[in-house]
Amino acid sequence: MIDDSKLFKHQGNEGHEDVMPKAPESIEETGLKQDFIEELILKFLYYKGTLSGSELENSIKLPYFGVLDKSLKELRNLTLVDVKRGISIIEMQWEFTLTSKGVERAKEALERNGYVGPAPVPLHTYFDVYKKYSKIIPLKKEKVKESLHHLIFDEDTLRKVGIGFLSSKSVFLYGEPGNGKTSLVEAISKVMEGYVLVPYAIEVSGQIIRFYDPMHHKEIDIGQEDRYDKRWIPIKRPFVEVGGELRLENLELAFNPETNEYLAPLQMKANGGIMLVDDFGRQQVKPEDLLNRWIVPLEKEVDYYNLRTGEQIAFPFLAKVVFSTNLTVSDLVDEAFLRRIPFKIHIKNPTRDLFIKIFKMYCEMFEIEFDEAKLNDFIDKHYKHRPMRGSHARDLLFYIKSLAYYLDTEPTLDYLDEAARNLFAEEEELGT
Repeated sequence: MIDDSKLFKHQGNEGHEDVMPKAPESIEETGLKQDFIEELILKFLYYKGTLSGSELENSIKLPYFGVLDKSLKELRNLTLVDVKRGISIIEMQWEFTLTSKGVERAKEALERNGYVGPAPVPLHTYFDVYKKYSKIIPLKKEKVKESLHHLIFDEDTLRKVGIGFLSSKSVFLYGEPGNGKTSLVEAISKVMEGYVLVPYAIEVSGQIIRFYDPMHHKEIDIGQEDRYDKRWIPIKRPFVEVGGELRLENLELAFNPETNEYLAPLQMKANGGIMLVDDFGRQQVKPEDLLNRWIVPLEKEVDYYNLRTGEQIAFPFLAKVVFSTNLTVSDLVDEAFLRRIPFKIHIKNPTRDLFIKIFKMYCEMFEIEFDEAKLNDFIDKHYKHRPMRGSHARDLLFYIKSLAYYLDTEPTLDYLDEAARNLFAEEEELGT
């Protein structure tokens, strides 16, 4: 039997008893400098006023014993932090607060770097964890069909989709609008197996990149015990969708001058999952500029970013990029770039037989009695010189359902002609 994970150079995270990185037991094992951890403590206390040891552990996401306790001891020796001892004999329940000297030191730290949040992971640690756990797991034929059960495509298209989504390599979907390109990618993203580990933030050369984004990262429970590195969050494989609003600057590190920290760009947040560039060719950036920006990352699976210090950093590019367009492919990309996209899938207009199947499926969804004879008459009347679209069935039946509700009557296919006048109104106005 062929080992898919070796064939496609992918590693899943199934089969590992201890998939989460273990909690650091010392300051050295965090990969961070002690000064950095101490300043993070000062900044939290500056904003919160008073925090217990357990509250600091929960906020900074580093173990109290072996890490935070050592830093707090040094801060107390420097008379920057004081402790209210009468709370408990249990050290983690002691409450810590800043001295006047500590307040000044915290202000100085905030001027240098305004990041206040869970401790970051070093960039090299991010590399190591992603190599081990976050590669895309190939989807089998049955899984692809399961994900697309609510969409109807011909067998040839299903075959190409299945092959195209076997690996992390990019895909180009093209074809007329309304035939399910976006819905297809969304459906595939929901059945991708495994999960991804994302850090709250990443540290590189003393700079902080905020990474975790609850808008794109959906936390899940994988049933791990408590003693893992809490700086990492297990999430569903991300699905990041961008459309006409995309600009080149959205693909670069965004520096916040008020806090002296960076925000991760969209393709970073999509690592281990899918990034859909929808309506490709209609972005506010020229298609050739966008493609030139990604030629190397798509081929080498690594991207490069510039810090304001002048340093350039390498970063894993492990998102599966899907370009979707209803424009003419030859007008958008040249042959050199198409070679770098191994999978090109044409999502075609449905045939008459497929359209009838789609229509029947939506009749069941909208609880409208299906009548094939009426539908065939409708097709003969309205599609002599008009191409069918997969979305037409849904739009027609939605209008019928809405009309029936308004009239307080049962929805039937007798209203198809009126629904067609609504659906094709723009074409009729233009005299086409």
